[in-house]
Amino acid sequence: MRKQIICALAILTVALMARTAYIVHAQTATAAELRMQLAGKYDIVPLQQGIALVPKAANPRVRMVQVVNGAVTVDGDTLTAAQLRDRLGADAATIVQLTYLSAAEQRQLAAPEGATAAQPAPGATPAPTTTPAPVPETPTRSVNRSGDIVRIGGGAVNVAENERVEGDVNAIGGPVTIDGEVTGDVVSVVGGLTLG
Repeated sequence: MRKQIICALAILTVALMARTAYIVHAQTATAAELRMQLAGKYDIVPLQQGIALVPKAANPRVRMVQVVNGAVTVDGDTLTAAQLRDRLGADAATIVQLTYLSAAEQRQLAAPEGATAAQPAPGATPAPTTTPAPVPETPTRSVNRSGDIVRIGGGAVNVAENERVEGDVNAIGGPVTIDGEVTGDVVSVVGGLTLG
């Protein structure tokens, strides 16, 4: 019995190391490169905390892909990288790369292509610049999650600054970022751990 447990743990460790190597390899593209790869197949829509991808061609398997706080959902189902590959095929690697972009990079990716600043005509006098009035910050809502968060086999676990988790956070094979509050323990196996 003990040998079986050790063999199972060794197999799990090898599988997690392979998964980690795939995820690290997926982190190399910039927002502009990802936009070029996705724009032909998907409409890119900004969301409050991420982006959504809507296929341009009708697809019975995928109506919408959302990337929010490092998690990928397809038609409302949160998927691992392996499940994403099964569902989306070659597009899965590009979509996994979106999870590694910062919020600012995701906004840049979702911005319309013509959203850059207009260049003045040659010989024209530039318009005087005015400093816009500061926009007051809107208060953030506190988000409470009851129960433990467990992620196995890849995928990031993020607890945002305005979140409170009533329980433990456990991840095997994926990164964990804690900017909010966790009342229990935080464990990351074969993945990074960032405490904000």
